[in-house]
This record gives sequence, structure tokens and C-alpha cells, in this order.
Amino acid sequence: MQKCFHELYETYSNSIYRYLLVLTHDKDISEEITQETFYQAFKNIKSFQGKCSIYTWLCAIAKNRLKAYYTKNAKYTYDIKLEDIEQVTSDIDVSPLYEALSTLKSPYREIIQLHVFDGYSLKEISKKYNKSESFAKVAFLRAKKMLREELMKNEM
Repeated sequence: MQKCFHELYETYSNSIYRYLLVLTHDKDISEEITQETFYQAFKNIKSFQGKCSIYTWLCAIAKNRLKAYYTKNAKYTYDIKLEDIEQVTSDIDVSPLYEALSTLKSPYREIIQLHVFDGYSLKEISKKYNKSESFAKVAFLRAKKMLREELMKNEM
């Protein structure tokens, strides 16, 4: 059993680590969660039903371990004063962003406005437009892409 698990680890550990690194952008967290992933996999190997590939199963475990990690560490908050934020943000020139935003057509401009600036969830936006939540997600992703392209175009 240990030899099989060792082979499993050797085969998939780098892939799981890279998967987590893409999600976290943090080497230490990725290493820690990779270890936890394989510990959980070893502990729960009997629950693997073969309905998906081993890699997919390990990715699911890794994702759940990462969620647990973030939930556990979310209790640590930082005391930041509003004045400090205002001081830092007052130095940022946001006019190019607003100019690029104004070039977007409806509903993309409104969806960015509602989600990013007004804090609406994509579910709330979908209700506002009487559309599915998928519509709001896709429209938001398209709007971000268009906004990014417009900002890059104006940068050159």
C-alpha cells in the first residue's frame, strides 16, 4: 500500500503543486496544501470510486484543502484606517479607467459598474436584468476583457 501511495505521490505531486500555485501565487501555501492533499488522499483512498481520473480527484481534494486553509486563516484581520486607504488611493489616476469604461456598450458598462463599483453580486445583477446567473458571469468576463483591451490600446 505504501509503495502504491509513494508512486501516486511521485506521479502527481508536481502537477498538484503547480495547480495550487496557479490558484494561490504563493509557493509556501502551495507546498503546504500539496502535502495536506496527499495526506487526505491517503486517508480517504477507499472513497475513490473511479468515476473520474485520479488527477481530477486529487485536484478536488486540493481545492477543498485550499478552501479550508483560507477559511481557517480568514480570521486574521488587519486594522487599516480609512484615512490610510484614502491617502494611498488619492495618488492613483483613475481617469484612464473611467475613459475606457465609458467606451463599453450597454450592458457591459453597467455590469462592471454594478459589480465592481456598487458591490452587486452576479446573482443580483442577473435578477436586475431578468437573465440567468450564467448571463451575468459571461457578460462580466466579456466586459473585463473589453475593458482590459481598451486600457491596453490607450496605453500604447
